[in-house]
Amino acid sequence: MNKITSIIAAVNYDDLLDITLTENKHNFDETIIITDTKDIKTQQLTKKHNVKCFVTDIFYINNNKFNRGMAYNAVLSQLKDELDWVLLMDADVVLEKDFKNLFFNLNPDKEYFYGCRRYDVQTYEEWIKIKENPELLKKYLLYRGIGYGYFQLFNFNSSVIKNFINNNNYIIYPPYPTVAEGDWKFRNYWGDYIYEPCPPDQPLDHYAKETDHATKLLRELPFYAIHLGVTGINEYSRKTQRFC
Repeated sequence: MNKITSIIAAVNYDDLLDITLTENKHNFDETIIITDTKDIKTQQLTKKHNVKCFVTDIFYINNNKFNRGMAYNAVLSQLKDELDWVLLMDADVVLEKDFKNLFFNLNPDKEYFYGCRRYDVQTYEEWIKIKENPELLKKYLLYRGIGYGYFQLFNFNSSVIKNFINNNNYIIYPPYPTVAEGDWKFRNYWGDYIYEPCPPDQPLDHYAKETDHATKLLRELPFYAIHLGVTGINEYSRKTQRFC
């Protein structure tokens, strides 16, 4: 089976979700949005786009700080017998049009953890221009690395996940109250991969170095994603202005 389920944890991101669901949902067999009980706009948006909505206040179980890991666990544990491939993805990310074709060429027997690099498009005006002319993206820098939470693709039936489930009672995603810490710890289930900062005088393609102790289970897919909005501001909750 090659079913792919996209899971997105989003509170107060209905403006961006309206864009990204329009662009992405055809790539998936199922899309699940996790939001909180007070986010009525997001709940209404899922009905507009005919995607599943999981409503919970578990995001704020730890000192009222947005806890994406807890929300992921609530859904992953509930759907554990239905999941095949899972893509954990941010609400503000647009995938390439041919993502589904690329996905079907992946080997389900390989227990890799897949990520991709991304372009950051900060304003709605920029996004409209790029949507009309994708060649404009070549003027942007690609964001480094794989394993970051904006795009985490893996086979839920892999031994990596199964072993972690058996040992941790379905606490699958690290339940930390910051976005980045959970991202790294989850990625490191598959092994460690150290990045060297990219010097300003070096091509971006030389930004990373794989260390000797790295496993070979991390894979960067040969395509890009587009991140809409400013990076690094909404770690705990939405702080940026509405995108459109």
